[in-house]
This record gives sequence, structure tokens and C-alpha cells, in this order.
Amino acid sequence: MSYINEYERRDLNEKIPYDDIPISRRQNTGGRVRQTSTSFNAPSIKVLASVIAVLVIVNLALIITTFYYLRNSVVKEVNYYNNNITSVGDTSIMAGATADLCSVAVAAGGGNLTTEYDFIHRASSKGSGVILDITDSTIYILTCYHVVDGRENNVYVMPITSVKPIKVSVVGYSSRYDIAVLKVNKSDEFDGCTKIQVFDSTYLSRGETCFAVGNSLGYGQSVTQGVVSRTNITITTDGSYYPIRVLQHSTEINPGNSGGGLFNNEGKFIGLVNAKLHSEKQSTGSITVAGMAYAIPSTFAVNVAKSIIANNGSPTCVNLGIDFAYNVDYGVSVDYIEYDGKTSVVLNYTVQVSSIESGSIASGKLMVGDFIESFTYTDRDGEMHEIEMFNAYSFEDICFDVMPNSQIVFKINRLSSDRTVSITASSFSTY
Repeated sequence: MSYINEYERRDLNEKIPYDDIPISRRQNTGGRVRQTSTSFNAPSIKVLASVIAVLVIVNLALIITTFYYLRNSVVKEVNYYNNNITSVGDTSIMAGATADLCSVAVAAGGGNLTTEYDFIHRASSKGSGVILDITDSTIYILTCYHVVDGRENNVYVMPITSVKPIKVSVVGYSSRYDIAVLKVNKSDEFDGCTKIQVFDSTYLSRGETCFAVGNSLGYGQSVTQGVVSRTNITITTDGSYYPIRVLQHSTEINPGNSGGGLFNNEGKFIGLVNAKLHSEKQSTGSITVAGMAYAIPSTFAVNVAKSIIANNGSPTCVNLGIDFAYNVDYGVSVDYIEYDGKTSVVLNYTVQVSSIESGSIASGKLMVGDFIESFTYTDRDGEMHEIEMFNAYSFEDICFDVMPNSQIVFKINRLSSDRTVSITASSFSTY
């Protein structure tokens, strides 16, 4: 299989290798009707009865239709949490508008970019980004590392609220996980912009609607729609030696979408778009592939980005020295979990310790074969969290967010006996 990283770096003459309200009704208040001298005969009564019957049927149809639309979120109230705007309308439009305000176009290389023309036509690398955080003086932007790789001193962004390229600096990156963080001083060009609302990617359901917002082909932000196809798979992209965990979606993406956001139907960030499957070699030759795009899960991407900021550009994560694997004899259960105001369908795997590195901080604590049920950890801000071990990646999602020297407490089942194991987070690695 050949996975591509969006081909951001290209010359202008190079061919791009990508594939082909609420309903309301008035009720009559009733009242006394004054008799007239006109008398009603039998046919008149029948006509009146027919009219009344039609009105009753129409009103019942309106009630049923209204209930259906409200129940199925065709008409739904959507809140813009960051700027306190409330709107009623098509949720796909609201989600796109919300996502637009926290998205930026990214351009790197090509010298000093002073105009929108320069931004579109002179930059040698085109990509996208999302606004991770906004402080009193600084805006942090999350993107893919391959968008800025080799051009770290010449990176510009342009939010949807501006037509002026804004130069930014690179805070740091993880080349292994293809994540970078940019920084820029807060200015009028970002007025109206908001930071992303992060949806925990643990609770993504297969088949739910998603939107990609990105600088497609380098011509500015576009919005495309698809569905979440799979929630946890690993791929190796061109130019990388390491497999990376991603979620798969069917949203159409093109060169320039890399580093942009994947959002759910409420405009909440669920993943960082990074690649798509371009073609696959088979015995009869290569075939073109469509509808197989990928994004780094939101929870993992955001935790890596926060670690980059907290560690002056070098993301560090706790290194337990263990590997997790699935027990094939127990299969997978389906859990229906209430999260963020809706029911999510989560695949719950039986996870075991498969190997332990000698001399690691988990050595002598956990044992090969231990079933991991959940764990508790303290994040870098001092807040404690209890996490269910839904799959082998549940700990990886938070490993960049663990406070050094805090206690990680695993709830395990060992030899049919439930117990807890505490491990001090004293070993960290840089990625």
C-alpha cells in the first residue's frame, strides 16, 4: 500500500498526484359563533365535516413531522461556546461555521510572503492548521510536521478572518508522530477566531458524520463531508520509518489539507488530517483508491501538542517499558456510553500486558498476562483522571500528558484476582 502525506511540497508546474424552525402552528381559540339566517342543508354539513377531517389530518401530519425533525436533529440548536452565539438551523452548516473559525491555512517556504497572491502562488509547501489555544497575548496553532519540515524559519498562516499572510514561529515538533505547534502574537487579524473544542476521540463511533476543513490545493479553506470509517488503525506514510496510529474517514481531502482539522457534526475537533491512501498494488497492477483518508486522533494529537509547549519544543511522554496486546480468546464487546451529551458506540477490547522491558519502571510491578481494566493518572496541570482501558492505545493517548513523578494506578486482573498496581512516572522519553 502507498500512503501519501498530501504532497504539499510541489512546484507550481508539477502535476498534483491526487485522485480523480421549529415548526409552529396557531390554534383557534374558539368562541361563540352568531347564527345567521342561512340554513344548512345535508350536503353543506357533509362538506363542513370533510373540511374538518382534512384539517385534523394536516395538523396531525405537522405534529408528527415536527417531532421527527426535532428528534433527528434536522432542526437543532447549536451553541458557539467561545463567542456566546446561539443559532438555530442545519447542523452541518453550523458545524462548518464553527470549524472555520478555528482553522487556518498554512504556507511555508518561498521567501517573504506579503500578499494573498504570494501566500497562494509563491510558497513551496501548502497545508492547514487549527487554533489550539488563545491566551491574552499568544495564539498556538496545531499542524502536521511534514507541512513545515525544512522550512521552519519561513512559515505563514492565514485565518478565514484575514487576507493577509501572518508570519509565525515554530514552537517545536514531533517528526515521529508528524505533529508541530506554531506560535504567533495575538493581533486584529484573528478577531472572531476561536480555539478548537476537543472531542475525546476515544468515544468516536464508526459511521458518524465528520467534516474536514483545510487549505485544499493551497487555494484557501474548503469544507468536505464524510463519515468515520474506523477508529484505530496503524499506517506508515511515505518518508517515515515508524507506523502511526490514525482514524480512517471517507472525507475528500487533497494536497493542502494536511494539518487541518477533522470535526464532528457539532464542529468539535476529532482528528488532525495527515494522509490518504492513493493507490494499492495488486497482481493485476495498481488500482486507484478513493474514500480512504486518515487523521491523527484528537486526544493523542492535542496531548502531544501540549507537551511540545510545556517542554520548550520537545514533546516527552512517560515510558512504562511495556507493550499492550489484545486477548484473542475473549473477542470484543460493544459498549453504549453517554459522552458529551450523546450515546457513543465504543468497541471494548480485552487488553493484556504482552511484554515488559527489563529494568523499566513497570518491571516488578506489572506482569506479562495481566488484564488491564483501567488506570488513574495525574495530568500536567495536577488534575486526576480515571481512564477505561478500551483498547491497546488507551494509555498511549495520555502518555504525553502525565505529570512527572506522579502515581499511575492500574486496575488489573491477575490469575482471576482483581488488584491495583501503582507505578511512579519517573521515566520519560522524547519523541
